[in-house]
Amino acid sequence: MLFFLNLDGTVTRNDTEHIYQGQNNAATIDVITAVSPAQTAIQVAFTLPNGLAKGYFPMMQNGRYNLDDDQVQIWKWSLAVPYNITELEGIVGVSFNIVKYNGLGVEDEVESDNQTTYTASFRVEYSLLPEPPSDVDEKDIERILDLLTLYYNQNAKEIQELKDSSPNFRYVPKRLSEFPETTGFRQRGSIYVDDGENSFRMSLTSVKELNTKIVCVNDANDADMSQLTVGDFIYTKN
Repeated sequence: MLFFLNLDGTVTRNDTEHIYQGQNNAATIDVITAVSPAQTAIQVAFTLPNGLAKGYFPMMQNGRYNLDDDQVQIWKWSLAVPYNITELEGIVGVSFNIVKYNGLGVEDEVESDNQTTYTASFRVEYSLLPEPPSDVDEKDIERILDLLTLYYNQNAKEIQELKDSSPNFRYVPKRLSEFPETTGFRQRGSIYVDDGENSFRMSLTSVKELNTKIVCVNDANDADMSQLTVGDFIYTKN
């Protein structure tokens, strides 16, 4: 499930994903917001279809993105749907609380103020949940153990085969040879670099300037032209 927390206090949800009964820890709530994580946290609570409240659960900040030529930054927060949230069919209420921390130090000295609460909901659709048998005899237990052993041995065999096999790159050169060369891309292309805190865009021309070679030889004919490219310099001693 993907929710967008807008700065005007509203919530927009992507309704393309279906949530079914029994999707505990399989469904994920993802939140996209421009709220900065600096001294800020997001907690989420749920109200089940029967009115029972669950939460608050802390969300994990796990992504940062730049928009509008790096002028606007947004963050992504995620939470695996906790146990029993999808047990009942019906509408589940969601409350996202933006919490501001006002102090640093040991945990019991940190104060927090609730800044904003965003409310939304999602529907848990009906799913036929498996019902365990009321009684299990010894033969059933033995059969389950046999299946688990078979499953384990099969996976262990496949893992070992992957470890023993060598990588196969036969088709890589053929695939790469299908792409034409271009000198125009050097002027128009860009790569993205990250210093750990900020993201930047660098042109290929700038990368070339950082790696320009200067070769010092007695005569220009002594330079190994196969090791040079356009933009490199040959310095002759004579």
